Formats: sequence, C-alpha cells, structure tokens
Amino acid sequence: MQHLKSFSTKEVCLVVALTVACLLPFAPKAFHIDDPLFLWTAQKILISPLDYNDFAVNWYGQNEPIAQVNQNPPLIAYYIAAIALIGGMGEIVLHLAFLLPNILFALGTYMLARRLTPGPFLATMLAVFSPAFMVSSTNIMCDTLMVALYVWSIYCWIYGFTTHKHHYLILSASLIFLAALTKYFAITGIPLLLAYSIIKQKRYDHRILFLLLPVICLVVFQIVSNHKYGVGPISYSATYLIEEGPSFNLRELLIKTLTGLAFVGGSVLSIIFFAPYLWLRNKWPRLIILVMVNNSIPKSRYLR
Repeated sequence: MQHLKSFSTKEVCLVVALTVACLLPFAPKAFHIDDPLFLWTAQKILISPLDYNDFAVNWYGQNEPIAQVNQNPPLIAYYIAAIALIGGMGEIVLHLAFLLPNILFALGTYMLARRLTPGPFLATMLAVFSPAFMVSSTNIMCDTLMVALYVWSIYCWIYGFTTHKHHYLILSASLIFLAALTKYFAITGIPLLLAYSIIKQKRYDHRILFLLLPVICLVVFQIVSNHKYGVGPISYSATYLIEEGPSFNLRELLIKTLTGLAFVGGSVLSIIFFAPYLWLRNKWPRLIILVMVNNSIPKSRYLR
C-alpha cells in the first residue's frame, strides 16, 4: 500500500491546534467518575513503585482490594505518578498532561489515514470530534492513551509490513503491549493485525511471529501479578466481564440494548452524515468499515 497523499506540515499543525483548542477549556474540570481510582493507584506508586495494587479502597461502601474494584492495568497510573513528581496532582496539571495522549491519538489517526484515504485531515477530524473521543479525552482515565498507542501500533505494523522494515514491526508489537498495559481491550490488536497480515499476503508469512512478542510479555505480566497479588489481572478481568455481562432477564437486556443503540448512534453521527454520499456512489462497503472502526474507539464509563 502506498501513500495516497503527500505529507502536509500545515495539516499536521492544524490537527494538533484543533485538538488542543477543543480540549484546553476542560483543563479546570474536576475529577469525576473513575478518575479517583487511577489517582489513588498513582499515589500508591509514588510511595511504593513496585506495589501498585497493594491497598484497599472504599468504593462500594466497604473496603475492597483495588484489584477487584479497578480491573485495569497500571500504565496510566504510572503516567499520572510521573506527572505528579513534576507538577503535582491538581486538575489543571493532569488535564494538561493528558493533552499529550490526545494529540498522539489525533496524529496517529492522521498518519494512518494518509495510507488509507485521500482525505486524511477530514478522517482525523471525524475521529477527534466523535462523541466517544470528546467525552473520554476530558478525564484522566486510561481510554485515550490506550487508543493512541493502539492506532500507532496499527500504523507501524502496516508501514513495516508493506516496506519490509522489521524494526517497525517490533515497534508495533511493543506498542500493542504498552496499550494492553493501559487497558486490556488493546489485546484485540493482536488478532486484528494477524488477520490483516494473512489477508494481505494470502499465505503464511514468518513476520507474523513478531505478534508473539506482546503475547509473551502479557503472559509474563499475568504470571508475575498472580504470584505477587494472588490474582491474574487479565483472567480476573475476563471473569468479571462474564459475570457482569448481559443476562437473560428481559427487562435488563432491553435496557442495555437501548442504551447501547443510543450510544452507537452518537458515535457514528459523523458517518451518518456522509452515508448518502457513500451509498449513492456504491461505496457502501467503506461505510460498513467506517462504522466498525469508529466504534472501536474505547468508550468512557461516563457513558455506561
């Protein structure tokens, strides 16, 4: 796959400027929803950097281990702790610090769109102004950092795979691992890139073995965490999702279905605007892909 649009410094600067301009007014926003869970973990890291999960919190009316309350990996808490060492844990300081992953997401989307579409700037703006991103990017949780690393891992893999530059494949595998240490959803990047590679080559390619690197690292993380805290975080999170997943209670199922449909409607609002153009020009397969990609952006718990 070749570049469909030459690199534009003006567009890159505009992407950064618009992203910052949209999010900067939220710098004084008070911490809310699940923000305290990551703040408390960061505070524990400042005291004991290697014991981030060794404390309890009163979140549901009684003291419980943080590992049972917050089923998320620790990378974002380490990021908060690093910022706190420099400027403290105030709302403005942390929200300004979280502009960095938001900018990385916007730039990663732009770079990926350059390889997939003749209109990378428009594609980037549709992603940045999507409700899912705008809501998630105004908190200090793990969503936007994870998706930023996720997008860059996809870009590096596609670029490295098409140009036969193995160091980009190693970088992509490393970014998947870091994304998974931010939020476990990023593990889906492994089968996604595996499927892309097989479809691209239409045969086995030894380069897909690079995808074993994040798998091995995550297995080691699971084993070490299980030995240290008595619970494997990845398997525990999967068990939690199964236990808290949709039930066969008709009323509850209906409520969750309607809530899900309402949120999906907000996420694909910009795509719906362009749907008639794509449909009339017989480009409906692209419409389906756009809907799928748009809804891969992790959603904040604010909307759950």
